[in-house]
Amino acid sequence: MSTEVLEGYLIQKIYNDKSAEQYLKQLKSWIITEQNILNDFIFNKKPENEFINCAKFNILDDNANYLVSYLAYGSDSRESIKEVLFDLSFFQIDNDSAIISSF
Repeated sequence: MSTEVLEGYLIQKIYNDKSAEQYLKQLKSWIITEQNILNDFIFNKKPENEFINCAKFNILDDNANYLVSYLAYGSDSRESIKEVLFDLSFFQIDNDSAIISSF
């Protein structure tokens, strides 16, 4: 089995085993974990504010990209899950400060 086929199979298994609500809950949990790691780093290393802001927005941006993957590989009822996945109260897309992220 080629690496690409195996990766595709594993990705489909990860996404297909979860409803949109379950997937979003898991994704938010990952984000909170990453934010906690960042907070520990900030506390210990005292980086500049520009780094802190960029890192915070990158965590959200990087994880928000997984929503698109879920739509591609996840449930067949894609139309009904869009409003659940794209929770704009959590993934704020109208924040001018987010422009500094690497995405």
